[in-house]
Amino acid sequence: MTTSKTNEQAFEALIEKALVGSTIEERKASGITNPDAQTPSSTQYYWGLPNDFDKKVALDTRRLWSFLKTTQQEVLDKHVGRDLKSSVEKQIDADIKTFGIIQVLRRGVEVDNIKLSLFYPKPSAADSEKSKTDYASNQFSITRQQTFSVQNPGLEIDMVLYVNGLPIFTFELKNPWTNQTAKYDGQKQYKSYERNPKEPLLNYGRCLAHFTLDKDEVFFTTKLNLDKTFFMPFNKGLADGQGAGNPVNPNGYKTSYLWEEVLQKETVSDIIMNYVLFDYDEAKTQKKVPHIMKNAKKLVFPRFHQLDVVTKLIADVAEKGVGKTYLIEHSAGSGKSNSLTWLAFKLIKVCPDSMDAVRAKAIDAPLYNSVIVVTDRRILDKQITDNIKAFGQSDKIIAHADSSKDLKEAIENNKRIIITTIQKFPFICDAISDVSDHNFAVIIDEAHSSQSGIAADKLNATVQKDGDTDGGDTDALLEKLMKDRKMSSNCSYFAFTATPKRETLERFGSEDVDGKFHPFHLYSMKQAIEEGFILDVLTNYTTYKGYYELTKSIEDNPEYNNAKAQKLLRQAVEREPKTIEAKADVMLKHFDAKVFRSHKLNGKAKAMVVTKDIECAILYYQALNKLIEKYKMPFKILIAFSGEKVLSNKPSINAPKVENVPLYEKAEPEPPLMVESDVAPAYKKIVNDADMAMVAETFDYGKTYTEAGLNGFPENKTPEFFDSDDYRILVVANKYLTGFDQPKLCAMYIDKPLDGVLAVQALSRLNRAAPDLGKLSEDLFILDFYNKSENIKSAFDPFYTATTLSEATDINVLHQLKNTLLSFGVFEMEEVDEFMDLYMHGAEADKWAPIIDTCADRFNKEIEWDENGKPDFKMKCKQFVKVYSKVAAILPYEKLDWEKLFWFLRYLIPQLIIEKPGATDLKDLLDSVDLNTYGLRRTSLNQSISLDAEETEIDPLKPVMVTAGKGEDEPKDPLDKILQEFNERWFKGWNASPDDQKTKLLGVAKAVEEDEDYKTLVVGNPDKQAVDSAMITIIDRIMRGKRKGDLSLYKEYQHSEIFKHGFIEAIKALLGDVEYVR
Repeated sequence: MTTSKTNEQAFEALIEKALVGSTIEERKASGITNPDAQTPSSTQYYWGLPNDFDKKVALDTRRLWSFLKTTQQEVLDKHVGRDLKSSVEKQIDADIKTFGIIQVLRRGVEVDNIKLSLFYPKPSAADSEKSKTDYASNQFSITRQQTFSVQNPGLEIDMVLYVNGLPIFTFELKNPWTNQTAKYDGQKQYKSYERNPKEPLLNYGRCLAHFTLDKDEVFFTTKLNLDKTFFMPFNKGLADGQGAGNPVNPNGYKTSYLWEEVLQKETVSDIIMNYVLFDYDEAKTQKKVPHIMKNAKKLVFPRFHQLDVVTKLIADVAEKGVGKTYLIEHSAGSGKSNSLTWLAFKLIKVCPDSMDAVRAKAIDAPLYNSVIVVTDRRILDKQITDNIKAFGQSDKIIAHADSSKDLKEAIENNKRIIITTIQKFPFICDAISDVSDHNFAVIIDEAHSSQSGIAADKLNATVQKDGDTDGGDTDALLEKLMKDRKMSSNCSYFAFTATPKRETLERFGSEDVDGKFHPFHLYSMKQAIEEGFILDVLTNYTTYKGYYELTKSIEDNPEYNNAKAQKLLRQAVEREPKTIEAKADVMLKHFDAKVFRSHKLNGKAKAMVVTKDIECAILYYQALNKLIEKYKMPFKILIAFSGEKVLSNKPSINAPKVENVPLYEKAEPEPPLMVESDVAPAYKKIVNDADMAMVAETFDYGKTYTEAGLNGFPENKTPEFFDSDDYRILVVANKYLTGFDQPKLCAMYIDKPLDGVLAVQALSRLNRAAPDLGKLSEDLFILDFYNKSENIKSAFDPFYTATTLSEATDINVLHQLKNTLLSFGVFEMEEVDEFMDLYMHGAEADKWAPIIDTCADRFNKEIEWDENGKPDFKMKCKQFVKVYSKVAAILPYEKLDWEKLFWFLRYLIPQLIIEKPGATDLKDLLDSVDLNTYGLRRTSLNQSISLDAEETEIDPLKPVMVTAGKGEDEPKDPLDKILQEFNERWFKGWNASPDDQKTKLLGVAKAVEEDEDYKTLVVGNPDKQAVDSAMITIIDRIMRGKRKGDLSLYKEYQHSEIFKHGFIEAIKALLGDVEYVR
């Protein structure tokens, strides 16, 4: 009876059989011993002999000379010099030592008077027949039990893969059935002195990667460095993002994809030419250096999911052609920037598989004229630009476009990869439409709902006063508008995000037979955590609970709305300097005792303080600085925010003496946040020490602050300074909550409401792995003064494994909403038609405003409503606008009545007035509140939040995840709402981040409020026309003053009538909430 072989030899034979077609054992049994008699098929490897390997120059000389003589004998014959064989081999060895294996394979070598190619790249359909013949002449080979050591001749490596005699990969195989695994024994073997990197074969840059594998898992490294060698997983991940490892393979080993897919000739060739590169740190240092091995910081090699997503995307595009949308859900830690860059370079070369592919020009013609890469922030824009230029072998094909003019020039100059930001993309959309004979691939980085409507009304559909609207009937103009809103048919869209919202899933996701929407490719947060590329930020999540109790005087006063009072009180108390001082004291004590003096991350650890807004950030910055000075702490802090900020007037709260305020109260007798022994001697003061009041008095109200002014250097230097050992704490409001990678961050102190995507992005600032610092999940700590643990769990759950959309948005709800709204009698469809006829032909507002006013008067004055009738009607109006705006770009048809109603309601909704009874005056409320009843209580310590591993479904019509907690889409901040309206209605590419927009709007609003003409001509003036005229004059004057301080805003205001009108309306809306401005 013959039993199965389960040793390493059998494992080697299995792989050799798959690649070569035979094994050593089979050839020996058949008497096949002559390696020169091989005639492998186009998909098969040669088999090699260990003795063919020259250990000093690390070359398989048999395969090398077979390749050279077969392909370049005429060139060899022209050689002038001494010993050709020795000269060629030594020159290859010298060039690899100097430049690395990648350049030698791609560019060949010069030997005396001749130049030799050492690898022929895989041709595309557009390449010549000679290119295809040359590629077929490459000789891929595999050698088992390869002896390699110059010092210890008997040492063997299980397998080595060669291309034309040059080693590319080495392999150590392990067998779990003999109690050996790749994760432990394979890595241990590569880290031992038997795999000394001083051996020529194992020199850094000689091979592309070193693999260790067993039947379950694969790991690789690009640089052997004894016990400091860092291995990365090369595994597929479990189905539906359920974690690391590999799924069960019903047809063989879990790791068979390595030899059945990755080690196939075409894939290896692709990796050589299109993926691997040496990183010389030029993007980080912004300095050009010679591209030689001594300057190479690392060798970039794709992980499996990166190779897999690009390969599958290219295959799908080649088969189906132009016009599809793709959603790539890749977690932080996935190496998204590299995946995106590899995809861009592959897309400019892809040709159709057949002429059935949509918009295919010819079988041998690339599908896309250009690839446009869109980022959502300037910092990401620079990162991606640097990355693409680092990967590109020539800057000549890369351009940066900030306008349609730039795009047209880039196309005319044959630029194949064009990089821009979401703020500039609306201009580029116009240019794409103008060159309808061209095809474009649009790659969107960090695609959330703000970008997922790239071609939607937010960016493309502002048509009033458009030059194209003169003439033609209204329906024709609306049809044009609706078509313009849809994604361009000459574009394919590739959206990358770690946190897809329902709009993103529906717009870019793939629909299955059950009507669910899925990402095209998934690399989940769970897999990233388990593979060690990011850390679990929720391992040590601790909350403090803020609670507020109103005094009996308020409870006895029926005119106060308790819920509103609670809200106003919280807003006031949380800006109270003594409250901030108390929280800052807790933060600083914890950081000093548990992070800094505990020497976390080899003494390099840093923290981030996340605050509600810029004003709170400044107050925290000042409080922390005073406490650091007081306690003589040996580190400094920094602050980050956009624009300028003037601190509002000091709160006029009749607070009791500090010593009488119980600021902290333990909820239960659990271990304290830190014990007495943890606290430095200078800290041994109670929180409510009287000198806390002295610190509070130092806040400088009325002064204008900037990030640069507080830090003492330009704001673009903040990341660089924060990376130094001197600075340990960074205070932020919104800036750096996304797109900021600092691996030394391990603690976060939160005093800001966070939910949904923002919560995930903010807390994920801590998850960057730092193997050189020994950073572990246990090193992370989050102290949250504001949010509840269940809300944070709800925010993370949807993105932990797979996220899907349960079904497409039910557009029938629009039919129902339209009919319901008409039944109330507030407006008739004839009025909607009349409004749209005027609006779409660019009529001045005073022509169509009476229609809106008439309908608003019916709502506000004429109709007798039931108790909740008004709110119900207004809510349904908003629901129609919201649902239609989300589905308009993906509707399979155009519905004119819906489009008309959409625009009509956008102007009617602001005029629908709903009285808010019981409004509470903040000043009266605070005068009645005893702040002795305010306190903070810690509710949990080092609470580990467990995330749900089940797939998360999103209901398309509800703003919540089906298997997650509740959240809100609508902005909670009044200014966010104003900005949203401004951007939706008037957006024309304002090149400013949301933070910058807020700062600039508030700055202008404040200037208007302080203007003497505003006080005398606007405030209290019942003449609306006179007020409007005065406001335009005042804002024009203030904006002229921006020519020196903010030229970009001034130009936008002066050169775009649409922007100007919208900006004025936003200022007027903002001044309607005077308390907010103040």
